[in-house]
Amino acid sequence: MQVDGEGDRPARAESEALLRAERLFEARCTAQDALDADGPDTGLYAVLGRSHAAEDADDEDDLAERVYRRGLAAFPDDLDLLAAYAELCLNSDPFDRPARGLAQRPGTGGRAPL
Repeated sequence: MQVDGEGDRPARAESEALLRAERLFEARCTAQDALDADGPDTGLYAVLGRSHAAEDADDEDDLAERVYRRGLAAFPDDLDLLAAYAELCLNSDPFDRPARGLAQRPGTGGRAPL
């Protein structure tokens, strides 16, 4: 799990730089490899989800949603993950994915999101 002082992990910085450069596949690979090797990290979940969402395809949005939910299961109060997931929900087509707009926050015991 991420603890104080791990915010400067090299893999996080590298994956964020790749995402900013719109090298989405490489950003995803770097973030996923670091998650597999080092365990949960809020920034890596956010980069992984955003890189899926940036592909602007329904199947990639589904993958982004899964990533955000995994991240929020580990870090339920992380504002960056919550904001990224909310942005995905707001940008989703309500006709293709009607439940996404009503998505419930993981770990809330079934209550609606704030």
